[in-house]
Amino acid sequence: MKFYTAAIICSSLVASASAQSKIIFKGKVSGDTKGYNNVFTYTGHTTKDTAIISDGAFSIELPYEGPVLQLFYDEYDIRNNGMYQPYGVLIDKPGTYYLTTDITKGFHSTKVTGGKTPELYQSYNDQQSAAFKKVNQQLEKIYGKGWLPETDPNAAALSKSRDSLQKAIIVPMIMSFVKENKDSYVSAFAVVGYARNMMSVDELEKTYAMFSPAVKKTDDAKRVANYIQGLKSSAIGATVKNFTAVSPEGKQFDFASLKGKYVIIDFWASWCSPCRQSFPHMREVYKTFKSNEFEMLSISIDKDKAAWLKAVAQENNPWIQTLDDNSVADKGFAITGVPTTYLIDPQGKILLKEVGFESTKKGPMELKLEELFGKSVPVATTQKKEEKKEVMKAVPMKAMQ
Repeated sequence: MKFYTAAIICSSLVASASAQSKIIFKGKVSGDTKGYNNVFTYTGHTTKDTAIISDGAFSIELPYEGPVLQLFYDEYDIRNNGMYQPYGVLIDKPGTYYLTTDITKGFHSTKVTGGKTPELYQSYNDQQSAAFKKVNQQLEKIYGKGWLPETDPNAAALSKSRDSLQKAIIVPMIMSFVKENKDSYVSAFAVVGYARNMMSVDELEKTYAMFSPAVKKTDDAKRVANYIQGLKSSAIGATVKNFTAVSPEGKQFDFASLKGKYVIIDFWASWCSPCRQSFPHMREVYKTFKSNEFEMLSISIDKDKAAWLKAVAQENNPWIQTLDDNSVADKGFAITGVPTTYLIDPQGKILLKEVGFESTKKGPMELKLEELFGKSVPVATTQKKEEKKEVMKAVPMKAMQ
């Protein structure tokens, strides 16, 4: 972690040139910190930098390396509340941005000024929060609360109602926002994140068409386009288009080389705990069905190649390992969370898809393989009748990268 202090630059020309490649956050903090003065900022799930609140102010200076959602949290929330809700500032250009925070209300209540993109992103979050509030209010009218444990007999019905309400309330809000802000990077960022999970292909295509030509050139807009293609390509019954991905040795692995076999394609990442918890059971699956007619292919969505290689070495899985260096996860399979697995038949047709990992019973994938090969795979773990089953849900990609 780095600590930044103010520097005196005599030349305004040097200062201007320096600022062009940096992001500077200047924070103003009110309220009694009770001595908990650290402010942390990160991207993904790795803390990058720390600043100290002094006389009600702090400053953090970072290199600008491209559009980024810079997340903040503070020591005060952790010490006083035992948890924190991060505050995100969306940046698409270098510059100086100003954060105003009442420490007693939590860092997530921060307000940002100094740039159109972060200010608009804050407005989008406010609109999205209001929309989610409407969803929860409707759920509470029906079920008495907006969330139920999986053991509750109404849990499945509540989940279905939530999906329907989100499509009815949140999706129109997002599409209206994009229509009004088609020239803003915020629109592409919003759609490629949580929004795309609740949109139909038709809604996504209509939303993407609203993006201005400049926005369509951004990486996030390209991911939206790839995702639309992936949704169409990865439907059950569709035939997988050939693709390549890089091996740990740096060679391109060609999916076409597996034609004629049943193949499990497993999307995972080194930072995904459910993915790695699933591997012992997957090794049992591989041991049971490995033959000239069956193979497994892991495709990591890691952005950090070194982290991927380290995890590959640690897990030492005996099947084919690759890293997605050609956007296969997006444009080939529309992956939004890991682990996600597909079962492909010998002609390349998609038979099944599973998202997440259930550790205590056989899933549709294992049952289908048992039907095909006439062999039985061991259950992942033994379980007493009184114990509840453990379902490991997929980790959203956007949140973790």
